[in-house]
Amino acid sequence: FNLVSNDAGVSSLVFSGFVCPGPYNPLVKVKNYGTTALSSVTVSWSVNGVTQPDTAVTFTVALNQYQEGIVTLSSYTLSSTAYYNFKCWTKQPNASADGNARNDTFKLNNITTSFVGTYTIGSPGNYPSFNAALAALTAKGICGPVVFNVNPGTYTERLVIPVIPGASATNTITFRGTNQSTVKITYAGSTTTLITTILFNGADYITFRNMTIQNTGATYSSAVYLIGQADYNTI
Repeated sequence: FNLVSNDAGVSSLVFSGFVCPGPYNPLVKVKNYGTTALSSVTVSWSVNGVTQPDTAVTFTVALNQYQEGIVTLSSYTLSSTAYYNFKCWTKQPNASADGNARNDTFKLNNITTSFVGTYTIGSPGNYPSFNAALAALTAKGICGPVVFNVNPGTYTERLVIPVIPGASATNTITFRGTNQSTVKITYAGSTTTLITTILFNGADYITFRNMTIQNTGATYSSAVYLIGQADYNTI
């Protein structure tokens, strides 16, 4: 292909994977594909198809060919329930027409915020079961302390809790029932590999409080196992 003088593009959206709900300033990497050093560029972007305000930037040190620079876009407020499709593209490199539009644009779809705050398990609630909440936790991670209030009921399910991304001594996860007589997690162990109701498999900083954890297996019966260096958990 033929190199051109002024040619910029967005090479990636810098996304850590742990973004809390609320104001968010996306960071994008702008790359100079042109033969002329890139001193200025405008970045356009949209969220779920809605165009956002342009960001015009002048680089303190011009980007030579194939060098990248970070550009901070304007603030956008993320909710805790929606999914977002980001599209970013460059225009007017060095206040000139872009010589190659094919490398201008970068897309990142299905971005969602990580957990922070209080949620509910059971009906009515955010998640119908413990396993539904755990699946979401594993997929999204956490970016602050998280509490799941558990509605009264008997939850017949086996929980296997892996490492939850973002969990720490500060960012803890608490499953909180109303009391031991109204909230119960129960499972019938059947083999040596399916012996326990709750298996902490490397999970850290998780608390189960104010509920009964039961296993009704006749031969293979254990309420809780901790393996894989599962630490700092409270029951």
